[in-house]
Amino acid sequence: MRTISLTLGWLLALSTPLEALTIKLLKKDAVVWSQDQLIRGVVDTLTAPTGILYLNGLATSFQLASGGGFSAPVRLREGVNTIVGRVDSAGQPRFSDTLRLTLGFKLRPSVLATASVLGRTVTLRASVLENPDSARLSFRWSQDPGNPALVAFSNPMDSVTSFTTAAGAPAGEYYYNLLVTTADGDSANARTLVTIDSTGIKPFNPKTDCARWIEGSIIYGISPFQFVYQGRFADITNKIPEIAQLGVSAIWLMPTYETHGGGHGYDVVDYFGIRRVFGTAVDLRTLVQRK
Repeated sequence: MRTISLTLGWLLALSTPLEALTIKLLKKDAVVWSQDQLIRGVVDTLTAPTGILYLNGLATSFQLASGGGFSAPVRLREGVNTIVGRVDSAGQPRFSDTLRLTLGFKLRPSVLATASVLGRTVTLRASVLENPDSARLSFRWSQDPGNPALVAFSNPMDSVTSFTTAAGAPAGEYYYNLLVTTADGDSANARTLVTIDSTGIKPFNPKTDCARWIEGSIIYGISPFQFVYQGRFADITNKIPEIAQLGVSAIWLMPTYETHGGGHGYDVVDYFGIRRVFGTAVDLRTLVQRK
């Protein structure tokens, strides 16, 4: 009887739900290139329908699926972000290991410049797409010195400015530049254009239009390491006269960022780093400025 009693007690213990619970985030520490991330995870034992995800100490709730999986969107701030998951079990909180995601770039305002036309009056507008720190922004409009004719802005230091084109203004594309700055020196640039032809003045529509030079361009794609043996930026620069003789008017350069595995360079690990086997930032700048 004693043996039977012990056996039954062991069976009863096995039938009792285990309280030990593990919560795991399915992402590794990394440098990331988007503020918006989806954090996924899993718990090995369902003890509650919801959990909490802490991003830099701020809590966001998430729902647990029937299989114990969960996901929650987060928006990262500049620098290192700490993320911890929590699920309560029998009144006790259980936490995941800390996940650290580092935003790989400095947050700056993002702006869009657009133009509209009424008669001979052109209005330029700055639209602020993002202003991460809600900073006070300053605006400055300018015009390309190579435009077919120069204009006088009504207020070049405002988010909205306008000008009137002269009757008989030369036909062509007129480019206008927007510089937006913050008090701490961050800046963002945008650009738009209007076209004057025999039918009138046309504002640029980024959804449907392209710059006129693109329509008749012959574009030559270059992957530096295949262009010549162990190719570098300097090799491309040196061959531009030869490329131009083919009638080429633009070069499509394959990615030049730091990558994980090399090759054509699409597995980017640093969108602001130059792939060192191709040369330096100065070498790339020399290539871009080569006529």
